[in-house]
Amino acid sequence: MTGFDQKDLEGNVGMVVLEKCVLLSLVCSSIGMTKTINSEFVEVSKDGISTKTDKKSLKAQKILLRSKRIAKINGIMHKTQGFLRALSIPFTKKITKNGTYVLPYDLVVQAVNSIEEAKLEVSQEVQCLIPEYPSLVADSKVSLGDLFNSDDYPPSDSLADVFTMEYAVTPLGPPQKLKDMDPDVYEKLKEQAAQRWSDEINDIQQALRVSFQKLISDVAEKLTSDENGNKKRLRDNMLDKVVYFLDTFNSRNVGNDSELSALVAQAREVLSGVDGQVVKSNSKIREEVATTFASITKTVNGMIKEDGKRKISFTDEEESE
Repeated sequence: MTGFDQKDLEGNVGMVVLEKCVLLSLVCSSIGMTKTINSEFVEVSKDGISTKTDKKSLKAQKILLRSKRIAKINGIMHKTQGFLRALSIPFTKKITKNGTYVLPYDLVVQAVNSIEEAKLEVSQEVQCLIPEYPSLVADSKVSLGDLFNSDDYPPSDSLADVFTMEYAVTPLGPPQKLKDMDPDVYEKLKEQAAQRWSDEINDIQQALRVSFQKLISDVAEKLTSDENGNKKRLRDNMLDKVVYFLDTFNSRNVGNDSELSALVAQAREVLSGVDGQVVKSNSKIREEVATTFASITKTVNGMIKEDGKRKISFTDEEESE
């Protein structure tokens, strides 16, 4: 990962972000598995005895479909969104629209490849879903009874158009074509956009610190023993997420956070040549990683501003575990 070097960041940081990052948007569509229904259709009772609950205080839903394959398709989409979050520049507040990600140029290829792979997986699963779909709808008609509405279900031959993942990559600043049309307006808009990103650098720095702290502290906690002296369960993906953060850090460190860079270097050193299985099985290495991560956690805690401890705002749903 090439990332941002010191020379890049000696000038206008916002201009560097503008010229070295892009905006990727991803829109995923799927079949709704549930639908809100009018509460008047709900019979309110407890243990078979009618209650006096005001139906206007209730919000009810009907389950439209029960399908492991549709759940798998949705899982592919959510996983891709989670991967894009891991690649993108994070923020402690929401400054971009849902489904949009600010990406350094050198991570765009990974992002696009992941989307294309996911689109292929979704397409394959949809082809398998098509012959299953009529029976799924028939089952819902039986289970829903009077609440069944055929308009809630798209026809089988349109499913390929229902499950989609559409994306686009656009510049953060004004389009280059505008420069040829009116250079003065182009430069003015470019300066405005650069100033915006300069104003967000501190926020990005805090968000990266919070992300790193969460990943490191979670692993550090799992490497301790429980109250009975037994090892706690360390999931493979927990350490994988740490490694991926370390691998992409240089590209995402747009504010050249030297303090965080030093801690990232410590984490890289202790994990050098080590995988999850070794950490789990080798007591000495497990202890070394636990000690280093605990020390890093303590240090990074002191680097996080109070207002930076808010939940990091990503651009869509959290990744499903």
